[in-house]
Amino acid sequence: MQRERARRERQFLSAAREILLERGYLGLTMDRIAERTEYSKGTLYQHFANKEEIVVALGIAIAEVQQHLFQRATQFEGGTRERLFAIGRAYRAWALGYPQDIAVTQIIKHRSLRNKVGPQRVAELDACEQACSDILSGVVRDGVEAGDVQLPEGFEPGHLAFGLWAMSWGSYTLTLMDFDLTKLEVADSFALLDRHCHALLDGYGWRPLHAEHDWDAVQGRIAAHLDAAVTDPDEPTSSDNAS
Repeated sequence: MQRERARRERQFLSAAREILLERGYLGLTMDRIAERTEYSKGTLYQHFANKEEIVVALGIAIAEVQQHLFQRATQFEGGTRERLFAIGRAYRAWALGYPQDIAVTQIIKHRSLRNKVGPQRVAELDACEQACSDILSGVVRDGVEAGDVQLPEGFEPGHLAFGLWAMSWGSYTLTLMDFDLTKLEVADSFALLDRHCHALLDGYGWRPLHAEHDWDAVQGRIAAHLDAAVTDPDEPTSSDNAS
């Protein structure tokens, strides 16, 4: 019975994700989800109280994939700046592997949506998202403790993590949501993002500086390290959790 319940829930989430991307949040209804999965609304309500709970469940699945990739990145054998670079590559792997989830994530962030969801699901989503930010901030903290970087007085590891995450999220959103970047004379947004991130870390004096290290070689090693996390069929993936 538990396996059957889990299978139905995956079907509901898959249908909801499809409808959400096709019709947007306003076009997502419990009727349409039930119709697409060929289950009764009563069965659907046994799993989710409303469509908002379904959207939050999708968000949890997305955050779990990100968390898995981030954790894999922190296991990369290298210095603190290399491990930070590995997290950046893990985030890129998620963005390229599941570009439609960027649109889903934007919908999840609406405060009015969370107000209609039970506290347990919201807490689970917050915990997954916090785990991702803690991983990133933790590597920054490791860099400070190792003496690889010295942050200004009053500047916390989370502040630097915020800057890197904000640039990455903005870059992937603009690139993968089909904004016309040629008007900004941007030919390769990913390469430009790398330059911005390295410039930020160089500005804080995080060693080794960009010019002092073979980052192309590091990138190759990181790609091989992350490949197992992206392709391992036993690990959770966004499509598995959201379908």
